[in-house]
Order: sequence, then structure tokens, then C-alpha cells
Amino acid sequence: MEFYLGGGSEAKIRQKLIENGYIDTIIGLPAGIFFRTGIATIIMVLRKNRINRDIQFIDASKLFTKDSSTNRMEASHIRKIVDTYINKLDVEKFAKVVSYEQIKENDFNLNISRYIDSFEKEDFHDLYASLHGGIPNSEINKFKLLWDSMPNLKQSLIKPIDNQYSDFIDKNNIYQNIIEHNDTKIYLQKYTDIVNNLNEFLSSKLTNLQSIKNINIENLADEFDNFFFNHAAEIKIVDKYDLYQQAINIFKTIKNDLYAILANIEQKNNSYDNVLDNDFIGKKYFTDEWNQISALKADIEEKTSRIKEIEPDKKAKDTLTEEEQNELKQLQSEEKALKTNLKTLERNFDDKKASKISTLNETQFIELLHMKWSEALSKSILDKGNDIVNNEIAKLEKLAQKYDVTLSQINDQIKDNENELIQMLKELEGDEYDMKGINELINLLGKNNEK
Repeated sequence: MEFYLGGGSEAKIRQKLIENGYIDTIIGLPAGIFFRTGIATIIMVLRKNRINRDIQFIDASKLFTKDSSTNRMEASHIRKIVDTYINKLDVEKFAKVVSYEQIKENDFNLNISRYIDSFEKEDFHDLYASLHGGIPNSEINKFKLLWDSMPNLKQSLIKPIDNQYSDFIDKNNIYQNIIEHNDTKIYLQKYTDIVNNLNEFLSSKLTNLQSIKNINIENLADEFDNFFFNHAAEIKIVDKYDLYQQAINIFKTIKNDLYAILANIEQKNNSYDNVLDNDFIGKKYFTDEWNQISALKADIEEKTSRIKEIEPDKKAKDTLTEEEQNELKQLQSEEKALKTNLKTLERNFDDKKASKISTLNETQFIELLHMKWSEALSKSILDKGNDIVNNEIAKLEKLAQKYDVTLSQINDQIKDNENELIQMLKELEGDEYDMKGINELINLLGKNNEK
């Protein structure tokens, strides 16, 4: 990092590059994205023949997913960086194009934090609202994206007190009032529309086995990306790149399925067993058997967990009580029996699945394939929409509680508690010194109430 902050020869090189307009963009990456090093790194984009000397700064230090001992950047993170860079966007707390003059005023310092404030502001308490109740309109206005997305929601939740303060109409039923509101249903329908559009896209591209054989899967992935962003841009509140990650996670499965189908075609293998997984086929055609298998697996997991709890270390077998030894033997016996039963059920299920799949014609297979993808897309994207709404509800409920009890009410409660304690103390009996101590405490509490 010396080049970006240091003096001496580094400062001279840095200044020369900036004055000549060679530095186009600086992108700060998350720490720990490279194996065995936690050092934060940057990407510096250099370009000649630029028309100005402005520099774009992108703070992508928070764009990562924790993955064991390292941090991993997802496809959505990279897409967000690329889109921001290509379009030279200014994004609050993330990206900013800084003029040459401002950089010069900062002694040609290229530290990203000098130009982008990505720190989250601490929550504060409004003094007037803390004393008198109500909620500052400035805090209600922080939900602007919510109010813009659901234009009739605010007036059904919030009532004005004066020009500066408002309050909730019904603090106890915020969740119910939002979930049942028509604007919420309209908002969530937009996520359903995205799913429907993506399904139509896939259906139009992959109509039969021949179309799958002819498709370029990587080109399809690019088309899928572009199609998604063309249809997701209008949904507010949610970060479209977070929503994109939900879709692209499912598309990874779609790609794997397509490659598996191509391999089957090449090998002249007419079985679709490696594409239509057990969970999908089980829920679709063999509900009872699949529920039995799922329940059995849960039972085995429960037994195994309990065995691990009471099973001693090899060196400490004699530490078990007789009761624990008996329980352990019983659990191990039951676990063994369950596993045997599970193998039988799974064998029978595999036979039924193979038999069912062998009867499918091409049209039925394609229909099931799209159904599998559609269900996965629906769950992922619709769950994200519900998460967004529930998160906004949680924040509103927290805001409602923030000023629900005023300092004056707290003070009154303290006085009531002190008076109650005084009455209880007056009923106590003791020797001379005990009573002197009790009377002094009564005196102190009484003086507090007089203030």
C-alpha cells in the first residue's frame, strides 16, 4: 500500500501517473480473498489517451462471502464491480468518480477511504422523542425506498403529530398490517413476475433435446444474465445484485443439468437418472415413500447425535453409569435397525425411480426438467422477496419500540417502585441498629421522590 499512501519515490511516481491521466480506476478488494494471506489488495486500472484526469474509486472491501479460512467473491459481487466500472457510476458508500482537482488537493493521496465513506453511522436517539414520545420524521424518512415501493403503506401505518414528529397508528400489529396490505402483495408479485419471465426465457431456449444439443451453454449463461437484469431493475429495496446471486445459484444447477444431458446424448445414454434427482422425483411421484425415507433419515440423525453425546472416549469407557451403558446399547441397536430399514427403502425407491424415468418420453422429460428449474427459481427468488419484506418489518418494529417508553415514564416508574419499597421497608422489624439503617434508607428514598 506504500505506493498509494507513502512519500518519497512512490509519491513522485503516483503524482506523475495522476497528472498524465493514466489512472482510470482503483478498486479496493476484500481482505483474505487469497489463500494464506489476509492482506487487502487493490486493482488499479491504467489507461492511456483518456479525455480527463478524474479517477473512479470503488470500495468493494465488503463484497465477499465467508468461506472457511478465506473470503470468496461471488458472481454478483464481480458483476456489481464491472457494471459500476463500465458505467462510471457514483454509488453511495461504494463508488465515486473524483475530480483531478480534489485528488490534487489531497496531495495525490489514493487511499479509497479518503474519498468514499463506507462506514455505517451509529444509531442515535432523538432527545425530544426520548422525553415526550413520538418518532422523528427524519427516522421515518429513512424508509424512503419502502414508501416509494408501497405508496399507500405509509399512511396506513403512520399518523403525523406535527411537522417534525409522527407515530405508528397501531404499534402492536405492524407485522400483520404490512403483510396483509395490498401494496405488499403487489410488491411481492414483482418477484413472481421475475420467476415467470425467467421460466419463459428458459422454455423458449430449451424446447427439446435437439435445442439443448445445439445450444452454447456459456452463451446461454450470458443471455440469462442480461435477461435477468433487464427484468429486475424496477424492484426497489432489494439490491438487484443480491437477487441476481439467488438466480445465478440456480443457473449453476441448470448448467450442470445441461452438461449432463449433453454427455448422455454423446454416450447414447437415454437415462435421465443423473438429471432428475431423488428429491424432485420423490416429491413428484412417490410422496409417501420419499416422506418415509426423509423421516427415517431424521430418526437416524437424532439417534446418532444422542450416541455421540453419551458415547465416551476410548480411555474413559468405565465412566459411564449402568443406566447410560444400557441406553447406549439400546440406541446403537435402534440405529443399526433404522439404517438397515433405510437401505431397503432406498433400494425400493431407486427401482421405482428408474422404472418411472424409463417410461418418460422426450416431451415429458423436458416438462419435468423445466418444472425442476422453475421450483428452484421460485423458492430462491420468492424467499428473497419475503426476506426483504420481513427485514423492513423488523426495522419498523424496532423503531416503534425505540421511543415507546419515554424517559418521563421511566422516571415515574422508578418513583412508583421506590414508594412501594418504602412501604415494604416500613413493615420490617429489627433491633436498634437495623431500624436505624432501614430508616436512613427510607429517608434517602423519600428524598429521591421529592426531587
